Amino acid sequence: MKNKTTLNIILFLSIISLVSAYFIEYILGYKPCNLCLIERLPYFITIIIILIGSIVSRLEKIILITLALIFSAATILSFYHFGIEQGFFNESLVCISNNEINNLSKEDLLKELQKEVVSCKDVQFTLLGLSLATINAIISFILSVITFMLFLNFEKKIKKFRDDEIHHKNIAYDNGASKEGLYSIFNKIIKTGSKIAINISEKI
Repeated sequence: MKNKTTLNIILFLSIISLVSAYFIEYILGYKPCNLCLIERLPYFITIIIILIGSIVSRLEKIILITLALIFSAATILSFYHFGIEQGFFNESLVCISNNEINNLSKEDLLKELQKEVVSCKDVQFTLLGLSLATINAIISFILSVITFMLFLNFEKKIKKFRDDEIHHKNIAYDNGASKEGLYSIFNKIIKTGSKIAINISEKI
C-alpha cells in the first residue's frame, strides 16, 4: 500500500466528514453542540497537513506521526462526548446549556436566552442508530491506528536501509578498502540513498 494513496484516502474522508457535518447542520437543520464544533477541527488540520505534505515530500515522517497524534486526540474527545451523551460524564464548560445560567449577569442572561444553545448530552442526529460522536470516535480511532502503523513502517524501512548501508561499509573495510576512499563514495550513497529510502517507503 502506498503512503500517498492512504494519505489521499484520509484526505478524502476528512473532506467528506466536514461536508457531511455542514450538510446536517445547514441543510437538514440540526444545530451542533460546542463539542461537535470542536470535533471538526482535527479534520481541518488534517486537510492542511496532507496538502502541505503533497508539496514537501521530505516531511512525510513528521506528517505521519502528527496525524497519528491528531486522530488519537480526536478519538479521546469523541469518546468523551459519547460518555456525556450516555451520562457517564458531566458536561464540561464548553457544553454550557440554557439550564446553567445561574451565575450570569442580567445582560449575559438576556444574550444567552436569545441563543439556541444545544446541550452536548442531547443527541441531535443519528445514523444507523449511532450518534455522530460515536461515529466520529470510530472513524478517528481507525485513522489513528492506520497513520501510526504507517509511521512505524516508515521508520522500519529507514532503519533497514541504514543497517544495510553499515553492513556493506563494514564488508568493504574487511576487504581492505581505505576509509579515505570510501568516505567520498559513501557520502554520495548517503545522499542518494535517503531519497531512495523515502521513495521505497511510499511504495509500501
